Amino acid sequence: TQKLPTQSEIKTAKLADDEYGEGLALQKDGKPDQALAHYQKAAAAKPDESAYIEAIATCYQQMKQYDQALAAYDQAI
Repeated sequence: TQKLPTQSEIKTAKLADDEYGEGLALQKDGKPDQALAHYQKAAAAKPDESAYIEAIATCYQQMKQYDQALAAYDQAI
């Protein structure tokens, strides 16, 4: 049987998706430092979602913080 998500899980998933979307828009506008904060909130809400961790890595890479980028890429794998 498949477990249906609880209201809390649905709310958490929406929050994570909304934060991720905000991050994407900011990163596209050339604001990786601001995008990073949104991606981190998304990853905190859903730590098992590797796309959020990968987005964090791309921000660090864009900001030329290569050690942090590499660590985030490693975490995303």
